[in-house]
Amino acid sequence: MFRKIFCILVFTSFLFSQGCTGWKDVGSFYRTEQTRLTIESTPSGKLYVNNKFIGDTPLSTPLEYEQKVNKSTRDVNYWVTQPGWSLFLSLISLGVYIPFSLIPVDTQTSLSPTGLYNNNQFNLRVDSDNHKSWEKQFLCNGQPSIEFSPQLEPAN
Repeated sequence: MFRKIFCILVFTSFLFSQGCTGWKDVGSFYRTEQTRLTIESTPSGKLYVNNKFIGDTPLSTPLEYEQKVNKSTRDVNYWVTQPGWSLFLSLISLGVYIPFSLIPVDTQTSLSPTGLYNNNQFNLRVDSDNHKSWEKQFLCNGQPSIEFSPQLEPAN
């Protein structure tokens, strides 16, 4: 009798041994990214980012933009998400819990950032009295920081 129960448990465990379904793509979304802009001009001046006044240089400020992230999910069982608890219940139930613990009952999520960005182009301008304006256009692509040290030319 014990051998028959054991064989049924082993067979049932084999049926559910995958314990997970494959990853399914469930779409994508954009999340906020930041790059720290540090700018020190000579002489100091007023900094504009996309024609919006930010402050006087020298200045360090975060620039925010969006990064596309792909989202995938899969169904998993308790042996994947809670292996200690599943082993404990299987041991104290003399293996009866094993078939139930192998049925997928939980969801695992994976987020994969892509190299695609949105609203990541910035126009800088530094204005200072009696000097020509300095302008720079650049893209942020996930770098932690970016620095500029413009030398403003005297106006004629």
